[in-house]
Amino acid sequence: MRRAVLLLCVLLGVGACTPLRPSFLDRAGAAGPHGNSAQQILVTLTDREAVVVTAAGATPKAYRDLPSYGPSAAARRTARRLAREYGLREVAAWPIDVLGVHCIVYEAATARARDEILTRLSADPRVVIAQPMQTFATRSKQYDDPYLELQHGFARMQVSTAHRWSTGRGVRIAIIDSGIDVAHPDLAARIQERADFVPDASGHGEREQHGLAVAGVIGAAANNGLGIVGVAPEADLLAFRACWQIAGENSAASICNSFTLALALARAIEARAHIINLSLTGPRDPLLEQLLDRATATGSILIGAVPPDMPAAEAFPTAHAAVIQAGVAEQMAVAAGGALPAPGIDVLTLRPGGGYDFDSGSSMAAAHVSGLVALLLAHDPQLTTTQIRRILEQSVAPVAQVSEELSSTVDACRAIAAVEAEVDCSAGRPGSRVVAVRSARPQ
Repeated sequence: MRRAVLLLCVLLGVGACTPLRPSFLDRAGAAGPHGNSAQQILVTLTDREAVVVTAAGATPKAYRDLPSYGPSAAARRTARRLAREYGLREVAAWPIDVLGVHCIVYEAATARARDEILTRLSADPRVVIAQPMQTFATRSKQYDDPYLELQHGFARMQVSTAHRWSTGRGVRIAIIDSGIDVAHPDLAARIQERADFVPDASGHGEREQHGLAVAGVIGAAANNGLGIVGVAPEADLLAFRACWQIAGENSAASICNSFTLALALARAIEARAHIINLSLTGPRDPLLEQLLDRATATGSILIGAVPPDMPAAEAFPTAHAAVIQAGVAEQMAVAAGGALPAPGIDVLTLRPGGGYDFDSGSSMAAAHVSGLVALLLAHDPQLTTTQIRRILEQSVAPVAQVSEELSSTVDACRAIAAVEAEVDCSAGRPGSRVVAVRSARPQ
């Protein structure tokens, strides 16, 4: 266990991980899949004096020349004092250099004690943030009847036409999700960086479904003689595992928490990801929203899945003003207002072990939108979030479904036409009716 967590610490890279004391190494898993989140408190302290330390353990080649960062002595002393004064047990700790804070996960004796201590900590002048450890869920539903030949959403979005002008080359997309099977033949050479932020370091990430399904929609290889084609088949994918599968190998259901998502977001910022895909939902989270602020300030475009069970304005990440929301086009009557409609039902994508199957959910919609944003950025890297949002809104057009009912979806060809005068979308989608591009958000 100690070696596994130490390896996790090394993998986090610059500014994302604390050199943990031996007692921390034995307990770090309590902040992940095996932890009791109902008793955990996440606290941040101002720490702008983090020090460079020698990296411990066997460092992967890609990180060999990068320094590790540790908290200042003052931050460590304050963390210990808070534990003593409030009767808390330290579970894990790491500095988030991009925010200039030291973050500690504490555990209270009971859930009731946690609630009382949270109130007191929130008023403590030494504390920047005191919040409960929260959990987040990916948004996907497995389809039971595989039809490997059809990518309906790909056709309805006119992606193949858009590929004549852009395939997403050179755009870095951070996929913060469950594990990804990087050996899948349709992801050959697509994964440029990977890191596991789940403290148990179980090594089972390659068997998980959700992250791989999202990666397939975004960036599955083109012209390789097999499988499917991603919306942005030449984008550079960054696979950051912050979620873990909870219902066995035959289900895509996964969860994450504040701890793992914060680590992954910090790494995405440090890696200068152009796009950060968050195909997951949960409650609003102060620390995570600060990280989204930082990501936006450094130029990242944020894509989030609309939650099916709560208002988007009350959920993470969709409550953040900079997040481009993606909803299931086929269900937009029940999707949150302001979301972009994208294919989300019966989406053909990847499965672990080289397989393929259909998935449904707003996670798939968000993946389509992330891929489309990559096409735009590859064609014009200077586009801002505001400009991209406007282009995507104006690209939305009705398309006939198999049932002959009309729904609307973002259109890759129309989006590219907004930045490339020579694009001709007059041929339309197979089996679709094309109308004038609308400037209003879909209802």
